[in-house]
Amino acid sequence: MSHIGEVVESATQYIIGQTYEPNIAPAFGSYVRIKSDLDLYGLIYNVLTKSIDPNRRPAAYNLSFEELKRQQPQLSKLLKTEFEVLIIGYRSENSEFYQHLPPRPAKLHSFVYKCVDIEIESITFSLDFLRTIFVSTCCNVPVDELIAAAVREAKFAKPRLIEIGKELTYLIGNDYDRLTSILKKLDLKN
Repeated sequence: MSHIGEVVESATQYIIGQTYEPNIAPAFGSYVRIKSDLDLYGLIYNVLTKSIDPNRRPAAYNLSFEELKRQQPQLSKLLKTEFEVLIIGYRSENSEFYQHLPPRPAKLHSFVYKCVDIEIESITFSLDFLRTIFVSTCCNVPVDELIAAAVREAKFAKPRLIEIGKELTYLIGNDYDRLTSILKKLDLKN
């Protein structure tokens, strides 16, 4: 499996990855693995395409993306797409999975991979990952949206919906409107 990007900024609670092509990135709520000293696991909580020059903003051309690529091929070298990942756990050297922050951040230029189903099942076996998202205080994480997206992304959701609802009720407390909003966003009809 090939990597989807590379770590360009790293902290214990999050990483910022960069893709190799602008406008191509993993989806919000996707589970990813960062291959470093330890395998770190996280959730994509933001994707941003911008100029590589922080002092310049891209201009509007009134062309479709395909036309723009044809007429202005150099633009792909002037843009970058980054994705921000909330770390929700890691796998130790002895292959045990821990649902808390790792002892050290990922190394810069580590590769980022999209998780396969077996990894997602391992990460979400315990619902502690919901608490990790819920209590995150860094990086302007859209907590409610990320919880809903993470549950939708994990194929375990339908059979465990009552268990998930109970865990969310415990985490949210008496905020019925917030709980209802998250549960509606789960959209588990499919």
